[in-house]
Amino acid sequence: MNYNFMMKKQTWSKAGAIVAITLLCTSAGIAVAASAPADPPAGGTLQQRVDQRKQEQAITLSANDQKRIVSNCVLSQAKVRAVQTATVNTVASYTKVYGVIDANLWGIVGQLKLAGKDTYVLEKDHLDFVAKVAAFQATATNYQQSLDDTVLMNCSADPVGFESLVFTARAYYAQLRSEADGINDNVVNVIKPELSAHTTDLQSKAASGGN
Repeated sequence: MNYNFMMKKQTWSKAGAIVAITLLCTSAGIAVAASAPADPPAGGTLQQRVDQRKQEQAITLSANDQKRIVSNCVLSQAKVRAVQTATVNTVASYTKVYGVIDANLWGIVGQLKLAGKDTYVLEKDHLDFVAKVAAFQATATNYQQSLDDTVLMNCSADPVGFESLVFTARAYYAQLRSEADGINDNVVNVIKPELSAHTTDLQSKAASGGN
């Protein structure tokens, strides 16, 4: 039996454009709080989410900063729309890969059980993988919401709110990348070695005529 499978490495096409958008809208004179964004309340309105991000980020803008953001923010919103499309496609690609790995693990655990093998560790690894994927998907939802809000809000009327949403999107993007890397590391450095150990054990017993 062959228990090997690969973690397909996806690319974040165009998602890094949020960095360019941030640079376009900010300056060295802006003070930003270090707090990480919190999940927005379910069923909240756009204005409620904008107010939440303003409170979290606690951004201070000079009069010149506000004027510059107001003059540039509509163009920035157009760029964010491109990021939205790329994000949906990229997250869908990652989710598809994670679904394949999840299904493979279920099948492998079943085969190992039929072969009389102890699958406790592998089942625990599987549960950890599922939890990591769930966290990734939650972050992806929040990231996409922050992009949507950045596009939909009246940036000219509320430059501080717009800037707060940009920083929120950037924070979620960094978190999303970190979680994707963590899942990849988990598959490569935890799950695959466990599968390899089972494969080696089965091959050894098969060669010796054991069960």
